[in-house]
Amino acid sequence: MKKKIITILISIVLVLAATVTLTGCSMFSTDDIANMRQVVATVSYGDNLENTRNIYKFELNEAVWQASNQGQIPVTERLVNHALQSLIDNEFVQIEIERKFRDGDLVWRGGGQTGDDEVDYADTNEFRRTLFDSIDNELRAEQRRIYAERDIDVPDDQPPPPAPAPEFPIREPDVDNAHIVEPTLFVPMSGRFPGAGGSADRISIETTAFRRFVNRIIDNVENAVREHDEDLLQADRDFFNQKFAAGDFASAYQALVPVNPLAGSPAYLGADGAPVAIAAGSYALMFLAGNSVRDQIKETILDRSLAYDVVVEASEVARRFNQERDAQIAQFRANPAAYSSAVSGNQRIFYRPNNNYFYVKHVLLPFTDAQTDRLSAFRERQGVTIADITNFRDVQLVNEIRVFARMEDGFNDYSRTFTAHEVFNLIRGEVAAASGSMRTAHRRFDDFIYMFNTDPGAFTHHFGYAQNRNRAAGTGFMAEFAEAAWTLNEQFEPGDVFPEMAITDFGVHIMFFAGRTTAGWTAQLDSFETPSEYQTWFDVFYEELRTHREREQINRWAGGIIRAARGNSDSYTIFHRRFRDLWN
Repeated sequence: MKKKIITILISIVLVLAATVTLTGCSMFSTDDIANMRQVVATVSYGDNLENTRNIYKFELNEAVWQASNQGQIPVTERLVNHALQSLIDNEFVQIEIERKFRDGDLVWRGGGQTGDDEVDYADTNEFRRTLFDSIDNELRAEQRRIYAERDIDVPDDQPPPPAPAPEFPIREPDVDNAHIVEPTLFVPMSGRFPGAGGSADRISIETTAFRRFVNRIIDNVENAVREHDEDLLQADRDFFNQKFAAGDFASAYQALVPVNPLAGSPAYLGADGAPVAIAAGSYALMFLAGNSVRDQIKETILDRSLAYDVVVEASEVARRFNQERDAQIAQFRANPAAYSSAVSGNQRIFYRPNNNYFYVKHVLLPFTDAQTDRLSAFRERQGVTIADITNFRDVQLVNEIRVFARMEDGFNDYSRTFTAHEVFNLIRGEVAAASGSMRTAHRRFDDFIYMFNTDPGAFTHHFGYAQNRNRAAGTGFMAEFAEAAWTLNEQFEPGDVFPEMAITDFGVHIMFFAGRTTAGWTAQLDSFETPSEYQTWFDVFYEELRTHREREQINRWAGGIIRAARGNSDSYTIFHRRFRDLWN
């Protein structure tokens, strides 16, 4: 059963460690920096009172900006004070989190042994993967700018810069990631190193992009509002200049992300796989992003710890399920139209008063915007027939479609492109091979939804799209899609893939017959939510109840810390005169 990890949900404002993006510009002018670097509050709480934390005016300014809905709500003295108190409360929580790690109540999985004497790098690996992925995103974007500057066509094997996050949903793991042991340290593959291979142009562009990236993040630290350690920053400069002069981009790339994020000790892995300690390299990136990523992972570790002993009884799950199911049965019997509304609204269904509907799933391989524009222009030509338009769309445009498969992390695998016909043949063959089991057929098609589909609704309609089996009732879908759906219901059996691509103005639809409905069907607690059989209704309601209890437990813990800290008059000091200019 999947376990959901939730973050602290108290009403606090979390502010990033710096007011710049990884390679962006400072949001303040030079004239503003001295003003914004003023300390507006200090926080000293807990058993380590000498460790005073400062809250700076630029942090408060950003919190006020967010609290005012980015300037849409008038900024009043009350709003500013509330934003500042939220920042102070957040510091109380962060201090307590740090204490728990220091005292051993919470453990960072960074190469130490687990209770089963296994070496585990899970938390350090999450940290390192996050930062290396962010670095690669920035480098790819910079490389493409250089291709444009040099008026060189981007080579086919040069992937476009990926989005900061996957564009489409990814599968949740079927296991609790708190229990996944990673016995080895994550190390980026050598193919990710700048200038690792390829043509002379490609090597030149990759290494130039990396130089620019490193120089930019160092400049951003230099110009950031938050004060930095100039000695450590200069050590970064010297280190990278030395590596660039030697042409050693591999170790320079690795040195950006520390092997030990808790200590922040810069190091890269040598040829033998052992960490090679270095004097500098990771300070700038840690300043801009690394410390924030590390602290977010720490919060997740705390969440898991606090939620560990949450208990949900089976009787509670049954009671909640029966209440919702029985209320729906009564509603649908009293008002048959309510059932139709629930089906069209993609609500969860526990009772079916009739068999009016069947379900289909699909994978959409879309036309590009340029193709859609060409189709519209083609339709406007004088003398073209419907047959001409259909041939242009269903043959020429479809043959032009090229797509990438998505990996488990949601990002595209750029190592291979697929045509629409290749995807259709792949899906139809794989699902046909699983046709002996509805469960397997559904799951295999679901795999392809996550791998190729671009229709957002396909990810949320877990049973599939509902269609009235009576053609006279009409449809809300495009005609070609609806016709394929009706044909599936009338001529095929659940688990089948429609033997042709259904083509609409949106693109290619690869369609799967998900199932028919039965009049009088009533869900039981141990019934599966969908034919894919990922979880039963017991699982669904258990997770809902548990998530709610976890949220309550985390909020109680945070609230207790905050109340105790606020009750101590020595725990914080506010310098009111320094931020009176923030409200209107």
